[in-house]
Amino acid sequence: MALQGIASGERPESWVSAIEGALTELFEAGKGPLAFFPGPFDDFEGRPRPDPVPEAFEGVVTQMQSAASFRDMAALFALAYTIRLPEGVLADVERLLDRAPDEPLVGDHERPFLHLCAHIAGAARSETIGKLVIHRCLYAARTAESPEEVAALFGIAVEACAVEADPAKHRTLVGTTTAQFGFTVEDP
Repeated sequence: MALQGIASGERPESWVSAIEGALTELFEAGKGPLAFFPGPFDDFEGRPRPDPVPEAFEGVVTQMQSAASFRDMAALFALAYTIRLPEGVLADVERLLDRAPDEPLVGDHERPFLHLCAHIAGAARSETIGKLVIHRCLYAARTAESPEEVAALFGIAVEACAVEADPAKHRTLVGTTTAQFGFTVEDP
């Protein structure tokens, strides 16, 4: 997202508020936006340092520490697409993802949250979060009811592959993930 290319202290306030408003609308509509193209590009080299948490989001960060579900922290969408997340938030995301794959992340509409976590994994280069997202997508694809649902889950899993900054490792992970989907999915 273009906003993440600008240091958090230099971001135009009008941009931040416009994007936060748009993300809120998308979340309420049950849709997570495609905010970046996942992959090993020059501007995504290495593991980026986190941004300071804006004052408006400090409550969200505090709330995450005790959240039992992603449903308890809808504002994570705005936070994750606005700044590079600090380690504590990444640990909370990992904690909420690290559960049995048949245990839902939220009561319904899980795909937007999986997509958000794939974005978080790629933006932070978190291999652990990326693996958790890929495994949940593979599990969900086994019971998908349509080819469109499988394709959406596959897209989320490929986005999670952005955890690899090295082009060769990225290609290997995308290839492995593609093969796993091929062996996991039967005719939906």
